[in-house]
Formats: sequence, C-alpha cells, structure tokens
Amino acid sequence: MRTLLILSLLLTASANAAPVWIWGQAPAKDKDRISFRKTFTLPPQVNHAEVSYTCDNGAAASINGKALPKNRDWMQATTFKKLLPLLKEGVNTITVDATNEGGSAGLILKIKLMDEKGTMHEVGTDESWESSVTGSNQWSPARELAKYGAAPWGAALDKRRPGDTGATTVLDPKEIVTLPGFKIEHLYTVPKDDQGSWVAITVDDKGRLITGDQYGGLYRISPPAVGSTEKAKVEALEVDITGAHGLLYAFSSLYLMKNEE
Repeated sequence: MRTLLILSLLLTASANAAPVWIWGQAPAKDKDRISFRKTFTLPPQVNHAEVSYTCDNGAAASINGKALPKNRDWMQATTFKKLLPLLKEGVNTITVDATNEGGSAGLILKIKLMDEKGTMHEVGTDESWESSVTGSNQWSPARELAKYGAAPWGAALDKRRPGDTGATTVLDPKEIVTLPGFKIEHLYTVPKDDQGSWVAITVDDKGRLITGDQYGGLYRISPPAVGSTEKAKVEALEVDITGAHGLLYAFSSLYLMKNEE
C-alpha cells in the first residue's frame, strides 16, 4: 500500500510572499518532464479565486483533478480567474506537469484568494512544493531557482522580461496607408494583462466584432458610429471555451478553430 505525504498550509494575509521559480532536484535537461504538487487549506469566506502560472517551456495544471488552461509559452503567462468553482472546503491540491525543451527550465505559479473582508491570501511556488519525474511516484522537495523578477525570466507573471517597462506603443492611424475611400480609426487597445493576445477576429450579423484570446476566452466589441468620439464597448463572452485560433460567423452561428493536444 502506497503512503502519500500531504502537506497542508493554512494561509493568512501575513504569510503572503512572492512566488519563486522552482524545478526538480536534478539540473534541468532537454526534454525534461517534471511534475509538481502542493496542497493548501482554503481560508473561510473566500469569494474570489484566481491562478496565474508560466513555465519554461510549457505546462499543464489542474486543481483537485480538474484541468486548467494550459501554458504553452513562458513569455505568455496563463491566468484563470474563475478558479473558485473548482475549489472545495478544506484541503485542495494543485498539480502541474511541466516540460523543458532545452536550456534553462523553471516553473512559477501564484494563487490569489480574496475573502469577504477584502483580505488577500496567496499560495505560490517555493521549496514547500513537491517535485517528481512525471509518471514517477518518487516525490521530493522542489528546488528554488530564482526570486520573482530575477533574470532570465523577469516578472513573467506580469508578462515583463528584465528591463521591460511594460509600456505599450500603438500605431497612429495616420501612419497607415489605405486605398482611396477607406479610413482607419483606433477603436481599442487590448490590455494584455487582463485580456491576453487576440489572434482571431470575425464580424457578426449586427456589425460587432468577435475576437479570440490566444490562450483565453472570447470577446465581443460593439464599435461606435464612424467618426464618433464614443468608446467601443468590449465585453467578455460567457462561454466555456478558451484558446480559439480561428473564428467565423456565418449562417447566424459562430464557428471556431481550437488547437487540441
């Protein structure tokens, strides 16, 4: 009979600390497959929970056995803001299957738990996590590699590399050359930290734009009248799908292409 060691952590606001980059005990190698796990006790009266994580080079996470959106690029952190329905009273377990394709390797993850009083509780990667070669049951403490913000990864959860100020430059519409009769207007700048990277777009039968975040959900943009000074209305669609890489609106229906592994 196998014995499973479970480490539990009751979080408090004073115990919050920045997550650190971790890996297995052995030095990283090409094609490494390392699994990590951590258990924690859900604080009382939590009304919001989210998780952000990224891994050099990619990872798949789950909470209590329920899959979370995958992270495929360490420079594009994965954030899931609807974590609360996947949590349960008492002990919860988060697991991550991480991969390394070559060179340096590291995982960083942070869970934010907000209670009804507005107190923030956090769980982050550190040496209290356990690591194992994926598929093995030989667990050992994870190895801390670097503090958050340190080279070579920088503040990757905030999508910033070392020296990156996070500033966004938007091309002036006047600099775009069009054919006669066409006009360019700046409708919206996508806040990358909140809405990710939009890689797909289509137009519905009401003239609204439907867009898809490369690793997240779908958004609908209702543009103002041509020449208006009003702002475009942007709303997240309440659909249980992420990672649309192609969109088409036809025959009163929305079609999409999604990468599956």
